[in-house]
Order: sequence, then structure tokens, then C-alpha cells
Amino acid sequence: MLLAGTALAVYGCGAAIAADAGPAPVPAQAIGVNVNGVVLAPANRPQIIVPPSDQQKPGAVHTNVKMLGLPAGAAPNAATPAANVAAPAGGLVETPASVACVYRIVPGFSAGCSPTTATNLATGGARAIAVVTAFDYSAALSDLQYFSAAFGLATANLQVVYATSGPNAGCSNGPVPTSGAGTGWDLEAALSIQAVHSLAPNAKIYLIEAKSDSIADTMDAVAVAGSCLQSTNGGQIVAPWSTAEFPAESAYDNFMGSYLMFAGAGDAPGTTYPAASPNAVGVGGTSFSRNQSTGAFLGEAVWNDAYAQVGTGGGPSLYEPIPTFQSAYWAPLASLLNGRRGTPDLAALGDPQNGFWVYNTTYQHGWGAFGGTGLAASFVAAIANRAGFFWSSQTFLNTLYSSSLAGPGFVTDVNSGLCGPGGAANGNGQGYDPQWIQQNYVGVVNFQQTGLTWDWCTGWGTPHGNYN
Repeated sequence: MLLAGTALAVYGCGAAIAADAGPAPVPAQAIGVNVNGVVLAPANRPQIIVPPSDQQKPGAVHTNVKMLGLPAGAAPNAATPAANVAAPAGGLVETPASVACVYRIVPGFSAGCSPTTATNLATGGARAIAVVTAFDYSAALSDLQYFSAAFGLATANLQVVYATSGPNAGCSNGPVPTSGAGTGWDLEAALSIQAVHSLAPNAKIYLIEAKSDSIADTMDAVAVAGSCLQSTNGGQIVAPWSTAEFPAESAYDNFMGSYLMFAGAGDAPGTTYPAASPNAVGVGGTSFSRNQSTGAFLGEAVWNDAYAQVGTGGGPSLYEPIPTFQSAYWAPLASLLNGRRGTPDLAALGDPQNGFWVYNTTYQHGWGAFGGTGLAASFVAAIANRAGFFWSSQTFLNTLYSSSLAGPGFVTDVNSGLCGPGGAANGNGQGYDPQWIQQNYVGVVNFQQTGLTWDWCTGWGTPHGNYN
């Protein structure tokens, strides 16, 4: 299958994959989800740690990163990590090899993709991916080098850019930002650059550091990221952070320029910016279900943790009107969105109860297991990079909603679980219920009768390659 002259074979050279049949098993942490209130967690359940940078404050963006509380000393085995990653109490922590396997960009999917046995690492990637964060992460290069060496990944090409001199400074350094060590911004940066390197190891990485976490400074840094990508003839921008929507947000929509930007949809019910912008690809979070004895992958569900009161964001934008790519092609989808921009567009792993190994020496002094929609956005950006999608967000989204991108050859539908507010949500069932939407819009919202349904929690679903 070809897309605008780009062969999806770039994405993976295996046999074509059919759409998954039926809903995925719901992970144990999501069973009995109650979107109306707090549910007491089992006594032995690992704690989800929320860094200070995740807290909302007026005029600022916040990180979308969550850390899984692990037993002391839990870490990958640095000697042979892909084959012998520790499986601490609380689950099987994901590795670069296991995630690449689940998303079918390497062989091994039919063997289960267990973090304890998956060994095939992603190759490929090109041009550059620009990760935008706030404050300075001084150990970015050394931590990324340690991570890459531990998992046997290609040596990373990282350039840190201090985006502190305004949006018109180009891809050049201003003064070094204030240190983000110990705030959580250092975790978000580590998570994002290590995640994109895991799935697109040959792509150059720009770490664009904003002067502060203000909306103005971080959006200036997005503009600087676009300038940096000009020198590599294009690439992707990752905004792992977000902020609550605000009335004047559309004034920043043009800062995203002509590049492909992926933004985390947020780690709590509701909509966030810039994921709600029509010039960004909003990315929601999912949970992996695994056989706890063998580690075999069983399926994906919406990330919604009733115990920790965290989960993927999504829903109708408060301020952004429905864009053409959501209104022009499928009248019932436009009716569902009711004149508002709907988010997210795609999704990927975000549940910290699964966790993804990250190495950081400025916050938790070593290995940790992390999640959040910042992780999900980074994975999808890397997948888009290695697939050769060096387009603008508008071109990508128009293709996603109108043509063959939104089909089972690229996307796996995720229709188990809930997200959003409690109670009946504007007629969308209990919370934002993907199965309710599917049952009420079968053959209508579905894309070309493939069985894929757009929903408020995961958009079209999770992207994948062509390997078995």
C-alpha cells in the first residue's frame, strides 16, 4: 500500500497484518473502573508517583509523566537487558524491544513480545525528531548514552538547543535555562528522548529547552524546534506536555508551522492544549494486557486507572472548532463531534502500571519505570518518523481521516475501557465509552467498513507496522 508516494514498506517489511478481532482484554488495573469517584487500591499495588511538574498552574504547561514505584534496586540487567529485564512486583516493565515488537516494527509479535524475552530492536529512522521541554536537563546526553548502551541501541545523535531567545532566534542557543533537576521536567525530557530513540534510533534528536514552563515560552520553543528541523529537511516535533484549554489558545496554533507535531492528550479526564489544536496530532494513552506468567502480550485497552485517578485525556475541545479533516469526510463523525475539534487522533502505551524503562540521574538517580501520554506521543512520533511521514500535521491528519492511513494496515482499533467524565457524557454512554460509540455508529463512523471506529479515548487507535 502506498501513501502519497511513501511506501508503508518503510515501516516494516513483513506480511500484512489483519485488523485485530474483538476487544482486547482489559488490564487488571482497569477492571472495574469507576469514572465517578475514587476506588481503593489493593494493599500490594505499586504506587504511582506524580512529580511536581505535573501540577497545573495558571499560565503554564505541565508534564504528562508518571512514575511507577518499584522495589529498591529494580532495574534492567545492563549486560543482556533485552533478554533479562527485571520483572519487579507490579508487572512486566516494557523495554525498547518489547514495545517495538508490540507495535510490529520488528519481527516477533506472534511469539508474544514479552519484556523478558523480546530481543529484536528497532532500526531505521531518518532526519530528525525535536522534543520540546522546559528548563535544562544537564544530564540529557550522558543519560541517553547510558540508556542506549544498556539496551544495545545505536549511538544516539543528540543536540540540545536552549530556546531562550524568542521564537525568531532560529536553531541557536540562548542563555542556559534554569535547571529542571528534581522538578519532573528532567523526567519528561529523559522519557521522551529515550522513547523516540528506542523506535527510530537513526533519527537525530533535538532536545529543545524552553526558558520556563509558561505557555508563551514553551510555544516559542515549538517555533524554535521548527527552525531546527529546517536544517534536516523536515522531521517531527514532540510536545509531551500540555495545559488546560484556554480561550485564546488558537493564537498559538500557527506556532506549529509546517511540521508534524505530536502532543500528549493529558493524563486526566478532559481536553488539553496543544493536543486540541488542529495543527497537532493529539495522542492518547493505552494499557497493555499481558499474561503475568509468560509476559505474552494479550491486547490493549484505554488507559484509565481508577485506583490512582489517572488516565488518558480526550474529548471535544472547549474552544477549537471542528477542523476540515474531521468534518469533510464522514458526516456521522462530524455529528458526533458536534462542531468541536475531537481529540485524540491516535494513541500508544501510556500506563505507568506497565511502565517503560527510563534512565535518569537528576531525579531518581538511575532506572525507573514511567508512563503518561508524554510517552505515548513520543512513541507515535518515532513510528511516524521511521514510516517516512515527513509532512505537516495538516497533511498527516487529512490523510489519517480521509484515506488509507486510518485502516487496519496502519492502525489497531482500541475499544476496551473508558475515559472521560463520569456519568452520561453528552450522549456518549458512561464516560467516553468506545464500545458505546461502536455499537451506535457501526458502519457509519467506521472507516470503509473495516471495523475501525474513532473514539474520544484513543482516536483511531494505535499505529503498527507489518511484522508478525
